[in-house]
Amino acid sequence: MEATIAAVATALGNGSISIIRVSGTDAVSIVNGIFDGVDLTTVPTHTIHYGHIREGDTIIDEVMVTVMRAPRTYTREDVVEINGHGGILVTKRVLQALFDAGVREAEPGEFTKRAFLNGRIDLAQAESVMDLIQAKNQMAITNSLNQLSGRTTEKIRVLREKILSEIAYIEAALDDPEYYEMSSYGERIREDIAAIEARLAAMIRQAENGEMMRDGITTAIVGLPNAGKSSLLNYLANRERAIVTDIAGTTRDTIEERILMDDIVLNMVDTAGIRDTTDAVERIGVRRSLESIERAQLILYVIDTSVPLTPDNDIIFDAIGDKKTIILLNKTDCQNSEVVNELPSAFEHVIHTSLTEETGLEALKDCIREIVYEGSVEPDEDLYVANERQRRLLIAARDAVQRVLDTIDEGFAEDFLSIDLTEAYASLGKILGEEIEEDIINKIFKDFCMGK
Repeated sequence: MEATIAAVATALGNGSISIIRVSGTDAVSIVNGIFDGVDLTTVPTHTIHYGHIREGDTIIDEVMVTVMRAPRTYTREDVVEINGHGGILVTKRVLQALFDAGVREAEPGEFTKRAFLNGRIDLAQAESVMDLIQAKNQMAITNSLNQLSGRTTEKIRVLREKILSEIAYIEAALDDPEYYEMSSYGERIREDIAAIEARLAAMIRQAENGEMMRDGITTAIVGLPNAGKSSLLNYLANRERAIVTDIAGTTRDTIEERILMDDIVLNMVDTAGIRDTTDAVERIGVRRSLESIERAQLILYVIDTSVPLTPDNDIIFDAIGDKKTIILLNKTDCQNSEVVNELPSAFEHVIHTSLTEETGLEALKDCIREIVYEGSVEPDEDLYVANERQRRLLIAARDAVQRVLDTIDEGFAEDFLSIDLTEAYASLGKILGEEIEEDIINKIFKDFCMGK
């Protein structure tokens, strides 16, 4: 029998209310033993009751206690929630009284883990709980709620059913070839398998976009010294985050700032000006700037258009390579027209700005939105699988399905199809937790917050 567990379900600190959650077979009887009020063992489920928590003859706190009996609870076990005053000391005393009465302290994520193990939610839904808690914008919240409601589960189950149907037919035909027609079987199912591959590819694209929505887009502001990089960071952050002077090389190290632009989270890095220099300290800053370019998912390259391009600009162009980049032709109020003509033609996104006059910056925001959302959302989809574990499993399933298509094209025997279809089926099952090892489950839930 699973132990009865308890933990503080609200943020531990001085507040108006603190909620302690208790879950397990003995949850109601144990809480009843320290509760001075009605007999909780006799009350109807999903009711709330006034009383006091006692430690012997001493009253610890005045509380409201909610009783919820299995299976209509978060964990599908009996659950009791003690709503008390929010002080740290009083909350700890109530929790200690529960421990003294035989309750074990819950591990991080153990309530959600029990909900998964007891079949109330699948693993994708369980992971969405943590994503919802950690969501940094409305899109991430919407995505997590969609997954929690079973959107991901529904789509993956449909794909698994289609794959399983083909596996079952192949296995049956191999066992009893007299009753199952296998001639030209590969050609007959190729269209269906190709549709499954296309759906998996779309979900992988959504997963990559979902990861950006959840964790933010690593964005590097780069350029030569005194190009206007720090002014751009201050504008986007809406505060004086970086020192701005007319002296080239003011920024000697990277400055990081998380910026929320509508529903887009930008993990912004303002880098030191890049140029060939003999100054030892400045060279360290230049090296770190180049490292920031390498790590970045999006580059904002600020170019001072009041002066001609130099070989130092080529250092940055070479470092950027084929990364998604927005060129900001800054200081357009005193622009040198030759600069525009000398730009490499490979860059698609070029914005004319004047950071001193704050012109062109709305166009910059529109351009960032365009790059972030470009091609990442199917026209009829609003689902993002924003989880690296899930993404890897989707890739494994897609690769297995691609091997099925290759096998069909090369005319191999049908039992080869079954091997790769089975691998795809298993990979999708691991997303839902239907085929997964215990150590993986423990690893997922250990990162949850306490009380959830």
